[in-house]
Amino acid sequence: MLGTLLERVGALLPKSFTISNLFPMLMFAGVNGLMLYWMSSRFRDVVHDYLSQSAGKQALIGFPILIAIALAAYIFSATNLLQREILEGKYLWDSPRRWLTPGQQKRIEELDKKFEATRKHRQALQDLNGKKRLLDARKLGYASNIGCQYSESADAAKAIKALNEKTLGYDDISAEELENAIALLVDELKNCAVDKLDANDSEKQAAILVDAHQSAVIARLEFAQKEAEAEYVDLYNEREFNYSRYRVAPTAMGNIAESVRSYARSRYAMNLDAFWSRLQKIVIGDDKFYSSLVDAKTQLDFTISLFWLTVCFTAVWIVGLLILKKSMLAFVLVAVGGPALSILWYQIGLQNYRAFADVLRTSIDLYRFDLLALLRVERPRGNQHEREIWQSLNSVIGYGEPGRLHYFDPPKKS
Repeated sequence: MLGTLLERVGALLPKSFTISNLFPMLMFAGVNGLMLYWMSSRFRDVVHDYLSQSAGKQALIGFPILIAIALAAYIFSATNLLQREILEGKYLWDSPRRWLTPGQQKRIEELDKKFEATRKHRQALQDLNGKKRLLDARKLGYASNIGCQYSESADAAKAIKALNEKTLGYDDISAEELENAIALLVDELKNCAVDKLDANDSEKQAAILVDAHQSAVIARLEFAQKEAEAEYVDLYNEREFNYSRYRVAPTAMGNIAESVRSYARSRYAMNLDAFWSRLQKIVIGDDKFYSSLVDAKTQLDFTISLFWLTVCFTAVWIVGLLILKKSMLAFVLVAVGGPALSILWYQIGLQNYRAFADVLRTSIDLYRFDLLALLRVERPRGNQHEREIWQSLNSVIGYGEPGRLHYFDPPKKS
């Protein structure tokens, strides 16, 4: 019976509202009902009496209750923006803002330090130019026609063995260690004709060993360069897509929101707050992309709704159970499980916000020229010209200041 009622109500409501607000409210009502059933004998009698009724009477009673829950969900949905902005730290008082913001600033500074260290390490590995140096040294060795005297006791061999052991142990290899191994092997290759045709057996064995070590050093170098490149990209993305370049919000969710504004400003000099509603008109025209945007927004609203409803449930029942003093087990479950679940919803909300922010960034990249055309503004001739156009639009539309824009007439339809 409940499934039939949900199907009828769901058909009347938008999908985004059903997922992001109605379902969480139904879960909230259901969990509160279970708690009441556990704590209140009178409520248990009401439930048993309801279940003993015929299907028709159950529907007659259940449908108004479901409508009331849907109405509560609709009222709750009107606060979606407020719920999100609170989690972004927009309405914090000065005292908690001053307490929270330094923690976010510290995370940014630590991330910047790691990024800078990785950037320097990546550049140092590129500056080694190890592969070319080894090949050039090998050519000089071949020209010398000196038979190889290389062995495992050579300093180069010991340095390469240390590199291999670090690789097997998943330890980081520094640019200095690679430089040392390369320099030692270069000296060996200059005095070793690896490809000598008339080499004796001992020279051939030494040539095979030095050739293997040359390949090993090049492999270690290329692996280190790929690892450094991957870490560089990961740290850059973490910094760029979780924090703004221009301001620090007091919460992690607020910084993700700021990262979208930062993206528009740093890439195109666009004030996104002034142009998002206008850009949205363009995005709506692309059904598939707009559907992806709505889906990402719905998932974000869903987890935020669950967060706030969990917080409300926890606060109400902690107070209620303290007053009732009926079950220590129920109090412990609510006092421990409620905050833990709230933290979980918040962390999931951060992930969903990152996905939503990525779709927003993509919409800026794909549709900004269409917005310029809609505003009858000339198409930019290059990236610098585009920044000048958006800066002028920011002044005229965003800030109401004097600016200079060049308009064009759309082509007439024949």
